[in-house]
Amino acid sequence: MKGKIFLILILSLLIFPLFIQTKNYSIVWDPARIEETIGLGDTKEITVTFISGTRLQNVDLWVVPELQPFVSLETIHFDSIEANNPYEIQVHFYVPIGTQTRLYDGTIHLRVGSKTYPQTLKVELDIVDVEVTVGPDGGTVITTDEMASVTIPSDSVGQDTDITISPVTDVPLGYVGAVYEFGPDGISIQ
Repeated sequence: MKGKIFLILILSLLIFPLFIQTKNYSIVWDPARIEETIGLGDTKEITVTFISGTRLQNVDLWVVPELQPFVSLETIHFDSIEANNPYEIQVHFYVPIGTQTRLYDGTIHLRVGSKTYPQTLKVELDIVDVEVTVGPDGGTVITTDEMASVTIPSDSVGQDTDITISPVTDVPLGYVGAVYEFGPDGISIQ
């Protein structure tokens, strides 16, 4: 009988830590990923929600260094986060004039002390020279340096469409002068 009790005690000591480790430390973000295109000098704001699978104390939100020049958070600290409750944060985007136009990517993390939770909010920020929404009334899009433009006649697009212009930095040999990329890909103009 003592052997069985000893065996049960040993098994309990081995198995109990496994149950402790399965505690739900997951963080779920909505949306799960941010993909934004933004022009030089422009700003945007997005509301993001996260839910923690467990109660957390003294939580900081942290933006990775590559995104810090363009991304700020309205709330960066929570004294307490209750399990399974949604928390909203405002994510602000601002791109200063003179920023290199290219794709920037990184993440936003939840941290408690020195522990960073692995479920991060992925952020992909495509910085273009200019982005203008053109609707059925048409419009003109001009780069900040006024070296490239496109005019969309009225009734050429059926709905509001974000038109972008970006300088191409990886220009193939043989091209002379500035090269620009117009977007979005696959746009149909009547």
